[in-house]
Amino acid sequence: MRVIFSSLGLIFGLSGVVIGIVITLNPKPFISPYLGPLLCLGSTIMLVYAIWSLYLWSKNQQEVLKNQILSDTSQLIAHWHYQANQWRNFAKEELKKSRRAAFLGLWMFSGILLLGVVLVMYFQAGLQWGILQYVLLGFVIVMMASYYLVTRFQNRKQQTFLEPPQPEIHLSLHGLLINKKWATPFKKSSHTLVSVDKVNIHQQVSLCFTIRISTGEGDSLRKHHVPIPQNEMEHLPQVMEAFQQSIPIKK
Repeated sequence: MRVIFSSLGLIFGLSGVVIGIVITLNPKPFISPYLGPLLCLGSTIMLVYAIWSLYLWSKNQQEVLKNQILSDTSQLIAHWHYQANQWRNFAKEELKKSRRAAFLGLWMFSGILLLGVVLVMYFQAGLQWGILQYVLLGFVIVMMASYYLVTRFQNRKQQTFLEPPQPEIHLSLHGLLINKKWATPFKKSSHTLVSVDKVNIHQQVSLCFTIRISTGEGDSLRKHHVPIPQNEMEHLPQVMEAFQQSIPIKK
C-alpha cells in the first residue's frame, strides 16, 4: 500500500507543481495571486514526502530480502569470500556506475525544476518578490531533499562496498547479497532471473546475472556482475547449473 500511496503522491505532487506554475504564469482577476505559488509549495512538500516514503519502502524491501537469503539456507547456492585486491577492483567499478546513474538522475530532475523557475521569472517580469520567494523556496527544498537522499544512498553503498571487514557475497535462488547489506532479488513479482553467464569484465572473470524487470511501461533488462574468487573456479559449473535450472522456461 505504501508504494501505491507514494506513487500517487509523486503523480499529484508533480501535477500540482505544473498546475501551480500555470496559474502563476497566467494570473486571473478572480484567482488570488498567491494561489499558484502556494500550490507549488504544497505540491513540492508532497513530492518530497513521496520520494522519502519510497526510499524507506525500498530500504525495508532490502532488509526483507537480506533476511530471506540468510535464513533460507536450502536456497543458498554459494557463499564466496574475496581477497582485498580483487574486491577493491569490483567495488570501484560498481560504485562508479551507481554514482554516475544517481547523479545523472538528480541533475535531470534539477534541470526540469530549474526550468520551471526560470519560466516563471521570464514570463512574469512583474511578479512580486514575495510570490517569487515561494517558487524559489520550493525549488531549494526539492534540491536539498534530493541531494540528501542521493548522498545518503551513495554513502551507504560506499560503506557496503569499500569498507567491509570481510568482503563476501551470498548467491541464493532468492537473490544475491553483498556483504550482508546490499541485496538484489532474483525471484520477485517484478524481477525475474533470465540468464547466468561467465564473462570477462574489467580484467576479472565474473558471473553475469541478467534480470528482467517488469513495470507498467514494459520490461527492461539489468545486468549484475559478480567476480569469481580464484579458489571457487572449480565449483563454478555446479553454481551455474543450479541457477540455470531455476530459470523459468519460456512458453
